[in-house]
Amino acid sequence: MVDVMALVKQQERVGAGIYRLILDAPAICSVALPGQFVHIRCAGGLDPLLRRPLSIHRVDRERGELWLLYRVVGKGTSLLAQKKPGDRLAIMGPLGRGFTLPAPGADVVLVGGGMGVAPLFFLAEELGRRNCRVTFLAGARCAEQLVVGKIWNGAGGLPGSMFFRDEGKRDMNDGEMTMVAGETGHHCGTGDGFSTPGDAGDIPDRLFTCAMATDDGSCGHHGPVTDLLEKVLAGPGAGMVYACGPRAMLRRTAELLARYGVPGEVSLEERMGCGVGACLSCVCQTAGEEGAPFVYRRVCVEGPVFAVDQLVWD
Repeated sequence: MVDVMALVKQQERVGAGIYRLILDAPAICSVALPGQFVHIRCAGGLDPLLRRPLSIHRVDRERGELWLLYRVVGKGTSLLAQKKPGDRLAIMGPLGRGFTLPAPGADVVLVGGGMGVAPLFFLAEELGRRNCRVTFLAGARCAEQLVVGKIWNGAGGLPGSMFFRDEGKRDMNDGEMTMVAGETGHHCGTGDGFSTPGDAGDIPDRLFTCAMATDDGSCGHHGPVTDLLEKVLAGPGAGMVYACGPRAMLRRTAELLARYGVPGEVSLEERMGCGVGACLSCVCQTAGEEGAPFVYRRVCVEGPVFAVDQLVWD
C-alpha cells in the first residue's frame, strides 16, 4: 500500500452521472489485484474530510495507468467529477482483499449491478489471460446507467489484451435470451441479448459473452440481473460466480448459488472512514466461530471480497 499524488490523465462522462477517471499511478498499478480498491481524497482541503473508497476498474501496468469508474452521489464525488487533466489527487492503495482467481480454463460468471460492474472489468481481464470462458451479466436501473457498451466500445475502452466473441455456445433454452452471433459492437435492444464488443478475430481461443438487464426494460432483460443469473445457473457449466452490486442483489445471488450448489465470491459496497481497518466503521457480519452466531469483519481489510457462504445476510 502506498500513498501517492496521482496525475489526472483523462476524465470522461460515460453515463448518467457516471465518470471514468484515468490516473497516472504506476506504484499502485504494479501491485494491484482485481477486487482491491483505492482511497481517494476528492479535494485539496479538509472539506470533505474523509476520502472516498473506489474500486479499481482496471490497470494498464505498462503505462502505469489506474482506471476508476464512479457515480456522482454526493459532495465528494461531485468535486471529483470536476477534476481535469493535469490536476493531482491524493490516492492511497491498493487496499483490501481481492478476488480469488480460478484455475486456468474455468467457466466463470460475473454479475454486476449498477456501479458493481466497476471491479469486474479488471477481473475479466485477468480471467481472459487465464483462458477462462466468461459470461458477464450486467444490470442497471435504465439503459443510460448501463455503461458496459460505452466502456467497451468508446475511445480507449478496452485494453488490447481483451476481446469479446459470441459463438452461440451458451443456450438459455427458453427463448428469452437471444444469442447475437458474429456481431461486433454493443447490442442493446428490448429483448435479452448477448453483445460481442471488440474484434475477436485475433484471439480464437477466448470467449467472452455479455447479457444485460434493466429495471425499466429499456435495454436487455426487463427485470433484475439475478433473473439472468438464475437462467445461467440452471444450465451447464457455471463453475464459479463473482458478483458486486447492491446488497439486495448480492443476497439474491447468495440464495441462487446455495440452491444450485455453485461457489462464489461477492464484493461488498460499504461506506468507510479510514480504509485501513482502524475506525471499524465498515464492519459486516460473517459466519460465527465457536458457537457464536456471527462475527464482525472489516470490509476494508478482510474484504471487500468475501466467499458468498461466509456472509450473514439476515
